[in-house]
Amino acid sequence: MFKKNDGFSFPEMLIAFSCLLLITGVFLPLLMNQSVLLRDKQSEVEALKWMEEGVERAMVTNVYERSSKSYGGVDYTRYWEGGASSICVEMQRGRDIRKICSSVE
Repeated sequence: MFKKNDGFSFPEMLIAFSCLLLITGVFLPLLMNQSVLLRDKQSEVEALKWMEEGVERAMVTNVYERSSKSYGGVDYTRYWEGGASSICVEMQRGRDIRKICSSVE
């Protein structure tokens, strides 16, 4: 049927390789950004879980104390503001510090 069936020619290979590079160049930065966002959301979920644990512990023991823990390379500090009216968790990863607060009333 075909007289010459040797595979790809050099120009066809260059076109296919440049298309592959173009697709990789577009999607790789998006993938990297999504992985950073996922890591931040995981830290936030862990902080909210720990905040809930602090509220439950305070309701049972009636003790509102400051405590700290480290998990997954993130340092968490849980403390109460305004007596027992709100609980806050600070998340510190390197120099980046974020704070989540919630009212308990």
